[in-house]
Amino acid sequence: MGDSSLNDLKPEYRVDGSCWKFVPVISEGFFNQRPGDIFRHHLILLQLQLAVIFTLAAIIHFFLGRFYLPRLISEVLAGVILGPTVLGRFFPDISAVLFSEQSVKVLATLTRFGYLFFMFLIGVKMDVNLIKKSGKREWTIGTMVMLFPLLVTVMVGRHISIVVDKVDAQSAQYEVSFFTGVLMLTSFPVVAILLMQLKIINSELGHLTLSSALISDMVSLVMVNIGNYRVIMLLASFRVALKSLFLVAVLIVFILTVLQQMLYWIIRKTPEGKPVKDAYIFFVVIALLVVAIVGENVGLQYMYGPFILGLTVPTGHPLASTLIEKLDTIVSGWMLPLMSTYCGYRSNLWNLNRLPPYWIMFAVTFGFFLKVACGFIPAFCFKVPCKDATALALMLAAKGIVELGTFATNADKQSTVTQEFTWAVIIVFIFAALVPILTRKLYDPSKTYAGYQKRTVLDSSINEGVRMLACAHRQDDALSAIKLLQLSNPSTGSPLSVYGLYLEELVGGASPLLLNHQLGQRSSSDGGRWQPIIDVFNNFKSHSSKPTQVHVYTAISPSSLMHEDVCWVAFDNLVALIILPFHRKWNRKGKLISDSKDLRDFNTKVMNKAPCSVAILIDRDRGRNSSIIDESSTYNICVVFLGGKDDREALSIAKRMKGWPSVFLTIIRLQETEDMITGWEGMMDDECLRDIKHPSNENGKVLYKQEIVRHGADTSALIGSILDENFDLICVGRHTQCDSPLIEGLSAWTDLPELGTIGDLLVSAEISKPISILVVQQQIGKNVTIVCINNSFKKIPAKSIWLSGNPLVSPTTLLMFQLSSISTVSLLINVCFKPLGQSSLVSQIFGGMIFGPSILGQSQDVADTVFPIHSRAIMDVFSGFGIMFFFFEVGVKIDPYLMVCPGRMAAVIGASALIITTGLSIGLALFLKKSVTMSTSLQNSLILVASSQSLTAFPVISTLLDELKIINTDVGRIALSSSMFSFLIGFSTTSILFSIKQANSHHIYSFLPPFLSVVAFVATNFLILRPKLKKMFTQAMGPKSIDEKTIASMFILVMVSAFISEVIGQHYIFGPLVLGLAVPDGPPLGAAISSKLASLGIAFFYPAYCAVTGLQTNVFDVDLETYYIIGIIIIFTFVVKLIAVILPALCFNLPIKDAVVLALILNARGIVELTIVNLWKDGKQIGNQSFTLVTVSVLVVTAIITPLVRMLYDPKKQCVSEKRSTIHHSNSNLELRILVCIHNPENIPTIMNILEVTHASEMNPVAVTAMVLIELVGRSTPVLVRTDKHRGKTPLLADQVLNSLIQYEARNEGCTTVQSYTSMSQFQTMHDDICRIAIDKRANILILPFHKKWAISGKIESTSSPIQNLNINVLNKAPCSVGILIDRGILTGFMSVRTSQLKFHVAVLFLSGSDDLEALAYSFRMGKHERVHLTIIRLLVSGDENSKDIKFDNNVIHEYRQANKENDRITYEERVLTDGLCLSSYMSSNLEHYNLILVGKTHQDSPLLHGLGQWNECPELGVMGDMLASPYLKTKASVLVIQQHKLQGKLLSKNMRFLRSKSSSIYPELPTKIICQGVKTDSFYISVDGSRHSY
Repeated sequence: MGDSSLNDLKPEYRVDGSCWKFVPVISEGFFNQRPGDIFRHHLILLQLQLAVIFTLAAIIHFFLGRFYLPRLISEVLAGVILGPTVLGRFFPDISAVLFSEQSVKVLATLTRFGYLFFMFLIGVKMDVNLIKKSGKREWTIGTMVMLFPLLVTVMVGRHISIVVDKVDAQSAQYEVSFFTGVLMLTSFPVVAILLMQLKIINSELGHLTLSSALISDMVSLVMVNIGNYRVIMLLASFRVALKSLFLVAVLIVFILTVLQQMLYWIIRKTPEGKPVKDAYIFFVVIALLVVAIVGENVGLQYMYGPFILGLTVPTGHPLASTLIEKLDTIVSGWMLPLMSTYCGYRSNLWNLNRLPPYWIMFAVTFGFFLKVACGFIPAFCFKVPCKDATALALMLAAKGIVELGTFATNADKQSTVTQEFTWAVIIVFIFAALVPILTRKLYDPSKTYAGYQKRTVLDSSINEGVRMLACAHRQDDALSAIKLLQLSNPSTGSPLSVYGLYLEELVGGASPLLLNHQLGQRSSSDGGRWQPIIDVFNNFKSHSSKPTQVHVYTAISPSSLMHEDVCWVAFDNLVALIILPFHRKWNRKGKLISDSKDLRDFNTKVMNKAPCSVAILIDRDRGRNSSIIDESSTYNICVVFLGGKDDREALSIAKRMKGWPSVFLTIIRLQETEDMITGWEGMMDDECLRDIKHPSNENGKVLYKQEIVRHGADTSALIGSILDENFDLICVGRHTQCDSPLIEGLSAWTDLPELGTIGDLLVSAEISKPISILVVQQQIGKNVTIVCINNSFKKIPAKSIWLSGNPLVSPTTLLMFQLSSISTVSLLINVCFKPLGQSSLVSQIFGGMIFGPSILGQSQDVADTVFPIHSRAIMDVFSGFGIMFFFFEVGVKIDPYLMVCPGRMAAVIGASALIITTGLSIGLALFLKKSVTMSTSLQNSLILVASSQSLTAFPVISTLLDELKIINTDVGRIALSSSMFSFLIGFSTTSILFSIKQANSHHIYSFLPPFLSVVAFVATNFLILRPKLKKMFTQAMGPKSIDEKTIASMFILVMVSAFISEVIGQHYIFGPLVLGLAVPDGPPLGAAISSKLASLGIAFFYPAYCAVTGLQTNVFDVDLETYYIIGIIIIFTFVVKLIAVILPALCFNLPIKDAVVLALILNARGIVELTIVNLWKDGKQIGNQSFTLVTVSVLVVTAIITPLVRMLYDPKKQCVSEKRSTIHHSNSNLELRILVCIHNPENIPTIMNILEVTHASEMNPVAVTAMVLIELVGRSTPVLVRTDKHRGKTPLLADQVLNSLIQYEARNEGCTTVQSYTSMSQFQTMHDDICRIAIDKRANILILPFHKKWAISGKIESTSSPIQNLNINVLNKAPCSVGILIDRGILTGFMSVRTSQLKFHVAVLFLSGSDDLEALAYSFRMGKHERVHLTIIRLLVSGDENSKDIKFDNNVIHEYRQANKENDRITYEERVLTDGLCLSSYMSSNLEHYNLILVGKTHQDSPLLHGLGQWNECPELGVMGDMLASPYLKTKASVLVIQQHKLQGKLLSKNMRFLRSKSSSIYPELPTKIICQGVKTDSFYISVDGSRHSY
């Protein structure tokens, strides 16, 4: 590259802003300018820098990772290669282009910004309670390893620097003390990351190291700040230092009191099971920036304020896990690695022209050995083994990202890069490389659990008994293990010690926990998650009549290291057998319902490292009711014995079981010949079987069989015959080292090597019987391993206010101040405007305008202080990042198929809105240019302004509909589809125009290279990338299958795609949007990306873009001429688009009001229009006045449209039924229409039971419509489709529901019809879909699942607040009767009415009111089923027998009883009660034997309910429904709480009283006038016996 090109790339401004030539953030493309000019634009250069940095670091780590070197090493090396050491030395021209002075400034700001968030997240992950739990050993090690080396090294190093190195006293006081002090620090984040990399964080040494590092880090925090005040005192005065100390103390107190209480308020405001709102996360981020700015100004380094704020976030609560989930990927995935790369870039090895100063060599050598000694000596004194103590000391001396960040922060305050900084990077690099290698050599965690003694069931002493460890991830795992433990037959001579271990993945913390509940240990978080597991084991102990000890633990750790806790508990308690749950789960019908890869990996790791025998329990006993075995039942147990130590261990476990009174044991020995097997193994097998072969009194219930098999095929056939027999449990060894010919050829077909060949055969078999399998591996010996498958960078020194400096001079501090100010003001404006129905976009733009020249920017002092001219580039880059990721997320949420095929009506409306509006508005612009005199700038802008007003952008419409909560309505769906199609046309046209613009000549073919490059880019994304992603990430994968590396890789692809789009001449949002479209929408990948981007990228940087647009808007610079000309175009375009949408909408028979609302919605303006006008302004294609007016038009139009739509369109009205729709008022001979809703597979059995007992017959047909409700995640377009017409494209749950309905229809052929729908939408608007289907299908009743889920033990397993809110919304808006189903089917094993020969008992609790009448009507319908025994329980109030309501109820009940008098399965009984206490007592003791209970929701003013309402936990159930839903109620019955259909807020039944006709039919005596939807009528029609009567 020539010199002239390089000169053009020099910085074009000075810091004081006195000379400024604006360089746009984005470029005009590769084809439209000189090749080098494209790199002058800050955003495109940053995209290229990030792509190069991460790619180079990944390549280096690919090679160095094989040597177990941490990623930090690769990142620093990448920085060294890209810095002046390599690239700047040998390729200076490339270095000058790639890392120009201004671009490095932007990169440095980004790294410090990421480091700020990293320190906050470290604080969030820290569990400060770990300090309280630490003992004398941890405190001694942590304090000594920090204080003594720090004081000695700093003081001696300072002396050496003055005496030997001739350093001046002031530099020695500050620079030398700082350098040596940082080297002597022990950083908790560095140690935690090291332990995670070494995978020993869960070991005993890991726990000790982590606790010591936390204590040392807290001490170092105090020491560092003391040193900081000492510097302030030296450079300023003692008084200034004292003021700084006081204000820092005030700030810390403010954080620990005010901000922490606000965090607790957020936790209280977030209901259990409901996600933390994005607004709360947004508030925390703003508080984080404010604390950083204030801390920087009062003398606290900018990263320590956020760190302290992070410590105040309660560990383990949803707020902490949400913050980590939303921020950690962006911060740790690509922001933080920039810090280490940046440090490598800043260092210059060519400047090291001499040996390091003596004080540095002293600190590195003597200081390091002193620190290691101060860690080793106290550890060794506390009896830590010598090698472990050395490894502990080395890890506490480790260096990493925290030290690099501290050195970089200090270096940024200096004008030049010193040799000391380069030496600091080298020292950290060496320590980071050597410490992990030395630690691996010294400490092998697998040796901790090596079997130096036999710990097996076979070798357990009879007198000592057996110790078993049962692991559980969920409650049913514990219940399964308890049955096995009970069968193990503890006795006085051989007692049983049980250790229960609940395993929970560590989320929202960096410190793993191992809690012993027998010692009363607790976590800082809520223990409600593990309490059910504790209850299961304690229940086993209390019900065990034999000698049994039970100890319960809880382990909270990362899933990848969870096996270490299992091995440690087993090792520490001398356990002989570990029982692990299998990674697959089956339902009652034997169908596989879950398959966890993480759980399988966990089991494999435990089997590899366990210090004792291990058994995997495959539990297929789905019909269990309790964990306690009934001694009167018979249990058949089989042992398949091939020989070998694993089979001998399995036989030993089975021998313990044979002592159980009701156990019958069968041992099947497989042999190749009848002759005795020779060899040592054969002799041991025979010895183990000797007492089994010979009959005796003890072996009366033991059957020994010997089968001859020749090869693997015979073995496979024999296993199949064993499965056909009536066994409850089959025990088999894993055969880890078995090369027997009996299984020859079978191992090649083994899918699950952790189960062995025979275990894999038993599990893989397609069986429907509830046969459980126990695969046993005997303890592995200690030597056996199982194998399963820029140097010219200028610095701007920033000083705190105590050093008479301006902290806002620092780019990082200034950026934090700008972002926090804009966000805070926008948030406050949004709070004020929200009651007026305004969109958040209005607040964001208006917030920017406040700081811009229109308001505060009128003052030049404010403008120069808050938004100086030199900060523009950095602010533009950050806001550009926000808009780039926003459009990427928009693309991810769009289904390209719906974009191309939106439907006929949507396509016509979308095309009309774009084409007609664009044509007429551009025509008006051309007319005005010719007929009206105007300035040249305005003439050039007019056509662009007209075209910008004609756009219909899908992202804008989608965001508006989401805020208005009408995205699921008919109008919302049409608006989405129309805008999507219109956006496709506009987006494609714009891309073609950009390509034409890139043509560098007037030749007709000159536009082909840029156009073909766009086509190639789109084709690559859709034809190569999208199929690959679809293949890699299928919908069957769980959310945990998307790891952090995948998300980080996608973020890098976003930046690469943005860079490519800039190179080929498109706007930088083009690439991310196309890439987002190529990413498969929905779970798992689309949902994961949407979740990660929702907070920091979308909720923070995206509003910054809107605010930056407002900052450039100055309404006072616009002259009157521009106002009225641009105003005419804006108003004309608005009116034309209204007409262009309304006319085709009316042609498609859309109501006029809905057509007007649709036209208003499609007229909305937003982020797309702002992006386009910013592009034109940066390219100087429109003037400042036109830019201001277009921005104001976006603000004004959005501000007008949003409240107008709210006023004109009420989504509730689409759910209003013009006539009643109930069971009670429908003719019994007409078709009963039922709509059932399903959230998960557990809802299906009980709902199918209710449909069965509804009794479909030729005289009483039933029409069933099912809706599968799935939360919309990772896509923006809600879906409502017929499942049968989209089979294979809908989720697995939808296919399961459809199959169940088809079977139900086949069983009731000719009596029922079924349909199934799938609704994918947000929970806030899901009720619109439900009500819409209810109206379309004219449903009589709608059945919803309750939001609480029962566990097998009878307690509440989970609660879903979104489902509860959904149920409340449906109850308020439903066009028919509603029933909420409280499903306790799991307590009875989901007994089926169809297959069971038992009676199905249904009860109706009848008090009074229309809801009870509806329940009564439904129950009599059920009573016609031949297996249903119906009991009508009428609850009467003593002394209230003659009231008007009682007489009315008497008549209705009498009618129903008369109509069903021949049915002897219906029982009627009355209970006279006095008050609520009697009612509660009756319900607690008389409802145990029912399978289903029906009750009405509302019972107004009943004396029986007085005083009970205040205890109502679930108001949507009413008082009695809430009592029946209590987990403390002694019943296993499911409950259906029914609300009768309301019309205009009043119950129809209250306006009617029933009289008897001659034919004993029910006739209503109607009121004079009935109000139906506000229209008065004097006539009403009612159908009785199929005829229609008019009144």
